[in-house]
Amino acid sequence: MAGKDYLVVVAIDIGSSFSGYAYKFRTDDPKNQTMGIMCPQWISSNNKASGKTASSLLLNPDGSFNSFGFDAEDVYNEMWRKYHDEEFHHEKFPGKLPKDWFLFKNFKMELYGKEIMRRSMRIKDETGKSFSLRAVFKESIRFLKEHALGAITRQEDVFPTDVFWVLTIPSIWSEPAKQFMRKAAEEAGILGESLTLALEPEAAALFTKEQELIRHTEEERVKLVPFVPNSKFMVVDLGGGTGDITVYEVQDNHTLHEINMATGGAWGGNRINDAFLGIWKDILQNEFKECFQTHPEEGLELQQNFETKKRSTGERTGREFLVIALPECLRRIPEYKRKLEGSTKYPGIQVRRGKVEFPLQMIQDLFKESIRDITSQISHLLLINSVDAIILVGGLSESTLVFKSIKDSFESSVKVLNPPECGLSVLKGAVLFGFKPQQISKRVSRYSYGFSISKPFDPVLHNNERDRVHKYYDNLEDVFSAIVRAGDSVLPNEVRDYKCRPAEHGPEFSLVEFYATQDCNPKYVKEPESFFPECCCHHIGDIKIEHGRRDNLENNEINVQVVFGFTQLDVTAECTISGMRRQDQKTFIGGVCVRLYNTEVLLINERQMAAQNFQVVVAIDIGSAFSGYAYKFRTDNKKDYTKKIICPIWRNNSNMACGKTSSSLLLNPDGTFNSFGFNAEDVYTAMCRKFIAGSFHDDKFPAKDPKDWYLFRNFKMELYEKEIMQKDMKIKDTTGKPFSMRTVFRESIAFFKKHALNAITRQTTVLPSDVFWVLTIPAIWSEPAKQFMRTAAEEAGIPAESLILALEPEAAALFTKDQELIRQSKDGKVNLVPFVPKSKFMVVDLGGGTGDITVHEVQDDHTLHEINMATGGPWGGNRINEAFLGIWKDILQNEYLECSKNFPDEILELQQNFERQKRNIGEETQKQYLFIRLPECLREVDDIKAKLQGSKKYSGIRYARGKVEFPLQMIEDLFKEPIRDITNQISKLIKNNAVDAIILAGGFSESTFVYKSIKNSFESSVIVLSPPECSLSVLKGAVLYGFHPEQISKRVSRYSYGFSISKPFDPVLHCSGRDTIHKYNDKLEDVFLPIVRAGDSVLPNEMREYKCRPADFCSNFALVEFYGTLDKDPKYVNDPELFIPEIPCKHIGDIKVEYGDKSNLDNNEILVKVVFGFTQLSVSAECSIAGEKKQVNAHFELLK
Repeated sequence: MAGKDYLVVVAIDIGSSFSGYAYKFRTDDPKNQTMGIMCPQWISSNNKASGKTASSLLLNPDGSFNSFGFDAEDVYNEMWRKYHDEEFHHEKFPGKLPKDWFLFKNFKMELYGKEIMRRSMRIKDETGKSFSLRAVFKESIRFLKEHALGAITRQEDVFPTDVFWVLTIPSIWSEPAKQFMRKAAEEAGILGESLTLALEPEAAALFTKEQELIRHTEEERVKLVPFVPNSKFMVVDLGGGTGDITVYEVQDNHTLHEINMATGGAWGGNRINDAFLGIWKDILQNEFKECFQTHPEEGLELQQNFETKKRSTGERTGREFLVIALPECLRRIPEYKRKLEGSTKYPGIQVRRGKVEFPLQMIQDLFKESIRDITSQISHLLLINSVDAIILVGGLSESTLVFKSIKDSFESSVKVLNPPECGLSVLKGAVLFGFKPQQISKRVSRYSYGFSISKPFDPVLHNNERDRVHKYYDNLEDVFSAIVRAGDSVLPNEVRDYKCRPAEHGPEFSLVEFYATQDCNPKYVKEPESFFPECCCHHIGDIKIEHGRRDNLENNEINVQVVFGFTQLDVTAECTISGMRRQDQKTFIGGVCVRLYNTEVLLINERQMAAQNFQVVVAIDIGSAFSGYAYKFRTDNKKDYTKKIICPIWRNNSNMACGKTSSSLLLNPDGTFNSFGFNAEDVYTAMCRKFIAGSFHDDKFPAKDPKDWYLFRNFKMELYEKEIMQKDMKIKDTTGKPFSMRTVFRESIAFFKKHALNAITRQTTVLPSDVFWVLTIPAIWSEPAKQFMRTAAEEAGIPAESLILALEPEAAALFTKDQELIRQSKDGKVNLVPFVPKSKFMVVDLGGGTGDITVHEVQDDHTLHEINMATGGPWGGNRINEAFLGIWKDILQNEYLECSKNFPDEILELQQNFERQKRNIGEETQKQYLFIRLPECLREVDDIKAKLQGSKKYSGIRYARGKVEFPLQMIEDLFKEPIRDITNQISKLIKNNAVDAIILAGGFSESTFVYKSIKNSFESSVIVLSPPECSLSVLKGAVLYGFHPEQISKRVSRYSYGFSISKPFDPVLHCSGRDTIHKYNDKLEDVFLPIVRAGDSVLPNEMREYKCRPADFCSNFALVEFYGTLDKDPKYVNDPELFIPEIPCKHIGDIKVEYGDKSNLDNNEILVKVVFGFTQLSVSAECSIAGEKKQVNAHFELLK
């Protein structure tokens, strides 16, 4: 049945290096199959973040499950650390040591090349202990199955029986290996009828086929489209263990035909990892081996460190070395520095401040052998098949060096593409396969399959020695009777018959031997050793025919029907019982038996959205901690509102991957741009390391030191609560040097503008003038802060007419509104649907700096009304970061400050390390500590261990082998204050607004601890959701806002805005001391005349008028003072110090009215019209000129 009638399809990929799952709901994305597929984010303690977790399984000494993935590696490492500190004790296994646990890594390769498999196969763990291979796969699949069910059912009433499962396998695997995986999955609790297998390159091909990758010209217009019918493309699937290569042709019905049989080999990323470890082994010999026998946890960390960094090899950066933190055990080898730096085989290695620097060329050389084998196989296939494109997918294809090498080898003759999410294309494609397996409409058999027969011996035909060996009396025995040959094309459900009389019978069944070989023209099923052919034939199993009692059979003849064309073989059989032909039960023993069901997926239609004149919308989000951009083409916005919004992947030097880069800007000593994001931090760190080593020199600035560069981090908070802003405001960099704040924002926006245009124009002919830009801002910002951002964007080269600002919680609300998050039962069937009209939801946007909270109501036309004014505060993730650094400052005092001053790069790494780990706090784990590698500068502090472990204020901190261990409870306590502020504000709003759901958005909302705390506080009364891509919901929602700003159809003013007037003084009404201060002659001066009050609802384009005679008239313009306050009922625009209210009023700027020559005015009266209801205020004005009312230029000047 495949995905039909199942609410959700889940694909599981047990990879050689990394494993994971993806899922999609049946109601998601009816037209664009590739959208709406969700993958969780996994983050290890060494800060690795990706859509998959490590393929590492940890079992307890009794063989029971302990943990999987990054968590398994972390738990294993923690056990060994405790053991070396003589603190190890396990309550469940009190007499056991860490070596008694089983850790399995990269175990998938055990199935590679296995033509014959046994149920009792064993595998050795990392320390050499033997264990059941099937149990290892079973427990791994079970973990991912339960994790997926937990993610799916966390908020929705979905049952396990609503789920259809897909398990991915390499296409080059044998049939016994496929059945091995199926059996393991069934033993893991997945029902056979709810399970199918997907071939990895096929899954990648399905995901690729639907993406718009190919340049297409139509009516002189260029756009990107999916592969069209009759086009051919090659999928090169490069994983951790193997590489699979296949060629497909798109048919007229948009299904795929496999053109050549799958080929491949052991060309995956693990081959590079092994070569890297080989460098250490060659240099340190037995000392290396002994270190990691004694400290396997540190050997594991070394492998993790390299694994996460190798993918960036080949990128254009200012770095000359790959920097690897030196494991503690290797630091203790006598003369390790001399041995590493003195190697003649590997010259150029350097050791500095606890890190080993490998020349990038040395690391790139590790890739050569794998790349040579891959390109050689591609070349061979291209001689046979002309293709339109080569598509690189799989984890290793994310390596810049691999992509560039393959591209350089073939780009002169064929396009080489590395699509978005190439590392997840197999997983996501497997989800599509689960819904529509019939999308693969023809396959090529990789093996010849058949049976053993005997036939008459012919001395003329069978005249060689090999034939005579098989002669038995007058027959030729062991002849291979092929029912399909390697290289044959087979259609789904194609049946090949074989009529036989099985020699082996049981009381109620018969066994028919089944054979396979990669030889396309095999002669015999078995050979004596002297005649072994190059491609051996294997007895891969038996077909078991369950026909009931044997004496009911009229004869022993059975017609076996083998079904080809699916990912696994299927088989049926017929035999004659009491004169009737009967279909009998059948199965493979050691072979395979699975039925695939061709189904349609139930689809729903989404509203068609109106198109705009521009070709693409780009949204830029300058965040407090992380920044990025997203874009979407106009042609993609017609039907799939929240889909096809593209965000680039950013990676730093430790290979953290996410949809945003760090908010770090590096400027040269002369103030010109150097770099932004992770790259800025990496360049700055490399400069500092070279300076400390005495080798720093910059050709452009030869007399400068790294301290002369400007590094700005988390600078967005400088605009928080700025009611009044100056044009020439300054900001201090991380070393205290002042610089123009507007330049900092301008250069940051200019970086993203350039990066986005390069990404968009790389494959299309889109011009900069075809792009509409959206810049996100917090909803709680003042009007001057908004104008500051707009001005910075315009100075960065974005035309004013092509720019709009989007409020962050509104953007998140737009992205959330159309996602299918809410459970609905209809006609006895459960579906997930978007928010329906009249429903209200609260958006809690938690970023790095601030938290913004708004409540919206969905209208009948599906637009949104803002229900309450935006509220918020400095409740973001940076508050936890600062509290964490406070621990170090409290304990080490001035010594910490000295380290920050002298080694800013090492303190920066400390901050990065914590930033990337804090999101995991609160997850269910057996870990008791948060581990932070101690920066080298802090290692050099006198008595560092005694100071850290002796702190009374922070008891429980431990220091061992270069790492500081913080009790998890201590780290969780850092979250309490901001969480308290957030929950208090939510509680206040819920009292005034009954809502259907609380939606958490923003990077800080990805913290498990934050999510659980808020959920536990409110789940009894309201649903708390943390939707997929919550950290990108603002960015993606801002893209939607750029296409349809009218989707926000009512807002609530956060401020009271107005003007200063005078009015008659009334001694009865104006009797307070404060009123008396404002009396001037018979007038009350400085009175606040509101044109809108804080809390008022305003419609888009709603106009409020004010007629005035400005005191400040010039020859060709007048200035009208404009005031704002958070007070709902302000009295005066200014007050003496004695009477300043709790919420003061601010002169936030002026309205400049440009009327030309003053002499043309009939009078000094101006009608000012302020337009509300958009993200920024706008203004127009009318004057009386020559007896007529005329529109004149007017604009806000809010920057002083």
